Amino acid sequence: MKAAGFGRIINVTGAIYSKAVTGAIPSKAALLSWSRALSFEFVRHGITVNCVAPGRINPVQVLERLHPTEASRQAFIRDNIPAGRFGEPEEFAGIVAFLASPLAGYVNGAHIPVDGGAVRIAV
Repeated sequence: MKAAGFGRIINVTGAIYSKAVTGAIPSKAALLSWSRALSFEFVRHGITVNCVAPGRINPVQVLERLHPTEASRQAFIRDNIPAGRFGEPEEFAGIVAFLASPLAGYVNGAHIPVDGGAVRIAV
């Protein structure tokens, strides 16, 4: 990437805020911090580094394992997602495709949630 003078690093992370204490929260915060440090280091070489944090997207794992019934899905949506629904894979893919493109050359060091408004500072 340095030799080409162009590159895109897109780390898929998650929300670093949670209602519950889990081991995943510190690792996600570390990935965000590491990505920001890389963004300062590499941007002068035409390389951007960003993080994208998906919320509940509609893959099989979410639908069958995390929320196996329609009632559990609706309860989670009601309590956690202001948009009122789970996201679609295409909605997540769109922001990743943009960040990978030459059009996103000035987007660097960002942490972009794709979560229907579920990220909250205070819960």
